[in-house]
Amino acid sequence: VNDDINVEKIIFRNTSLGYACGGRKGEIGCIYTTTDGGQSWQRIYNCSQSLYDVEFLNDSIGYACGDNMTILKTNNGGKTWLLQHPYQPLSGFECPLRSICSIDSSTCYIIGGKGFSVGLSYKTFNAGNEWIYNTYDKELRNIYFKDRHNGLLVGYGGWLKTTDSLNSTQPLSLSGDFYTCVSFIDPSLGYACGYNGGIYKTTNFGNTFSQLLNENSALSDGRHFNGIDFKDTNNGC
Repeated sequence: VNDDINVEKIIFRNTSLGYACGGRKGEIGCIYTTTDGGQSWQRIYNCSQSLYDVEFLNDSIGYACGDNMTILKTNNGGKTWLLQHPYQPLSGFECPLRSICSIDSSTCYIIGGKGFSVGLSYKTFNAGNEWIYNTYDKELRNIYFKDRHNGLLVGYGGWLKTTDSLNSTQPLSLSGDFYTCVSFIDPSLGYACGYNGGIYKTTNFGNTFSQLLNENSALSDGRHFNGIDFKDTNNGC
């Protein structure tokens, strides 16, 4: 990527085809694609809001999200992107959206937040024609749904679980870190990381957790994690 931006997310559909997004806050947001395994990248979209996540459900349908509750959708593999128009919780309300989980051609969840104490989620069940929002008292950073109804949301100070498509959420037992990312190998086995330096594992979709790496102590060097990804039960980074 030749542009002077922060790259926030990179995904690959296969060994050749990949996408990336990023930007500079308050100035520009960009989406890029590669067809040669990352050796070269081409910008395919830009806007005025920095973008934090991009995800593709299949070769055609993809979503991106970013600052000021920006939601974008493509139906043609990224050739064109359409700005979605979700409802705002309050007039003039501004909140970055950080993470996307698309389930099928109709269903997609997106979350975000700011200032540690403001969280926001959007969901659509009709391919983006309508977006329904919920607000939370914690900043949210990452989301995972194993099906249309059952999902996990992580963020500042804790985890939330839903079994009814975000109509309601319940707090889970793990707390004490600023949880920034989750990565699930299958619907039960998942890993998570936190900005305070912890790494965590669940084998039952968040019902219980084991701690693989402790958070930073007051006297230790600062160690901060913003992302985690596992491709199988043994290999991750």
